[in-house]
Amino acid sequence: MNTARIIISATLIACVFLFGSCENNQWFKSEKDLNNKIQGSWKRQFFTPLPNPDYGLNFNEEYWTFVEGDVYRMHIKGGNTDTIDEGTYSIDAKWFSSYLKMEGFTNDTAGLFNNKFTIVELNRDVLLIAADVPKGGIQQYEFSRKN
Repeated sequence: MNTARIIISATLIACVFLFGSCENNQWFKSEKDLNNKIQGSWKRQFFTPLPNPDYGLNFNEEYWTFVEGDVYRMHIKGGNTDTIDEGTYSIDAKWFSSYLKMEGFTNDTAGLFNNKFTIVELNRDVLLIAADVPKGGIQQYEFSRKN
C-alpha cells in the first residue's frame, strides 16, 4: 500500500515538473488564453534590412494587428501607414500543439497567409508561427509585440 502511494506521488511530481518546467511550451494551452495573448499589434521581423527593393520590400516596417477574429497587415512607408490586406483568424488549441488559422487575405497568390500555422511560441513579447506552404517548403513568421 505504501509503495503504491510512493509511486503515484513520484509520478505526479514528475509530471508537474515535466509539463510545468518549460515556460515557453505550448502544451495544454486554452484557445481563450491564446486568443487573449495574440490581441494587439505585432511587428514582423525581417532578416534583411528594410526597405529592400531587391526583394520587393519597399516599406520600412510591417505590422500585423489581431482584433477579436480579424487580422490586418499594415506597411509603414515614411510616415504613412497603409493597410495592405485583411482577413480573419481563429485559434485551435489541441493538447500538444496550437494552431492559428488565417483566411480571407486577397493579396495572397502563393498561399503564404491563408494557411493553418502552428503556433511555435506565443508569449507577452514574441509570436512565432510556421506552416507548410502549398507549393512546398515551410513559411515562418517572427514578430515582436508593438503595444
